[in-house]
Amino acid sequence: MSINVKSIVFYPKKAAEAAGLSSPPETIDDLISLTDKIAGTGTTPWCFGIESDAATGWPATDWVENLMLINNGSDVYNQWVAHEVPFNDPKVLDVLDQMEKLLLADGRTNGGRKAISGNNFNTAANPMFDDPPGCYMYRQGNFVAKTGGFPDEVLADLDNTVGVFPMPGKTAEDKPVLGGGDLAGIFSQDNESAKKLVQFLATSDYGTNGYAETGAWISPRTDFDVSQYPTELLGSIASIAYESTEFVFDGSDQMPGEVGSGSFWAEMTAWISGEESAKEAADNIEASWPS
Repeated sequence: MSINVKSIVFYPKKAAEAAGLSSPPETIDDLISLTDKIAGTGTTPWCFGIESDAATGWPATDWVENLMLINNGSDVYNQWVAHEVPFNDPKVLDVLDQMEKLLLADGRTNGGRKAISGNNFNTAANPMFDDPPGCYMYRQGNFVAKTGGFPDEVLADLDNTVGVFPMPGKTAEDKPVLGGGDLAGIFSQDNESAKKLVQFLATSDYGTNGYAETGAWISPRTDFDVSQYPTELLGSIASIAYESTEFVFDGSDQMPGEVGSGSFWAEMTAWISGEESAKEAADNIEASWPS
């Protein structure tokens, strides 16, 4: 009945041209090259923060999941989520190595590697809007573009201030998207009213009664009228999902609790903080998987 979209990169529109963001990267290799180009100017390309109170670490798991999907496709991604591919498989280690080069190497993230675990995910992107920007790109879900996330003056003029592009695939034709969703179900028998309600929630008419205008909801229907959303930005985010060639659900949300909201969060935090290597983190997560 609704979705959120996580395979999106926010950037500051006014500073985009100076950062080389006048045209979005079409492939993951293009994104790596853009990262290197911005870093070469002496400005950190990425904003990144994984602090989230007791849930610290989950934004890092989204990065791993996104890169697993991009590099390996939805079939391997889903096998990994189901533990048919071990957590310390070479494919996972390759993704962690790619993430380290993009985000954790010197000069890649605002504040440096040591600041990431204490930088709250809601406000981690805000240095993008400084003059000059403290960073230029922030990969995060659509839900950060709200009060408590982006600065109030940015939220007041979103369409003119913030741009988005999708996390690119291996080729320009690949458009993989990581996201989440809310489900509705019926828990009673012979309930015609409930059936009619759920059937309505599954139509493209749901949301046209003003719900979409709140900006707090995205329809999962690819035929939903994006003009119903309150900003062009949210319409663009929804279109990224609608135009995807593959859409997968957040991996940690599907894993056993001991892993998805346990060792995965904790070990990513330890790795990013420099307390252990990527291999040690992956081995520890693999060892924590319930038998």
